Amino acid sequence: MVNKRRRVIIVILLVLSLGNYFRIHHNDVRMIEFLSIFLMGALTGILLIDIVQSRRKDKES
Repeated sequence: MVNKRRRVIIVILLVLSLGNYFRIHHNDVRMIEFLSIFLMGALTGILLIDIVQSRRKDKES
């Protein structure tokens, strides 16, 4: 239950960061755009790690 809630929160934050990036996207990369890109990568990595760990636990059970 906690893992599902955590995963949902991460997905919501990822969607918000994607929306923020596409709202402010221009040809030049400003600091806030860099932070949005960095946040998208970090949240995607956290989400993938969480999914892989839950799959491993399911296979072990």
